Amino acid sequence: MPPRFIEAGNEISLALLDIEFDVFEQYKTKEDRIDARRAVHEQVRQKYGLASAREAVRCREISALVANRPLMMHLFDYDELKAMCMLRVKPALVDQFVAAKRRTSSFGLPDILGLALRAKERHDWGWD
Repeated sequence: MPPRFIEAGNEISLALLDIEFDVFEQYKTKEDRIDARRAVHEQVRQKYGLASAREAVRCREISALVANRPLMMHLFDYDELKAMCMLRVKPALVDQFVAAKRRTSSFGLPDILGLALRAKERHDWGWD
């Protein structure tokens, strides 16, 4: 069973897909969709006891990050996954993090930041 923050992120993602594709044509305007998205984040925030809507969004980002690499749920803790999302690292760099963590279990937040700063891969930091 995935950690609660992954469950929260998955729940948000699925609900947002329902809103996006709107099979039953519930949302007539853009504002209706925006309100529905906000409501999803608020409902999940309350259900899982998240501190803020921002934390709910972060759970969704983490859920998306680990979707193709389920092993990451067991290798990294919430703060490490959160750091990777906040750094907006590219997939090749995520693979390096996984390899480093498998080699050295003590690989943690300082190492993630250090490797991200020295990496040749581009980041989505907007510094180009």
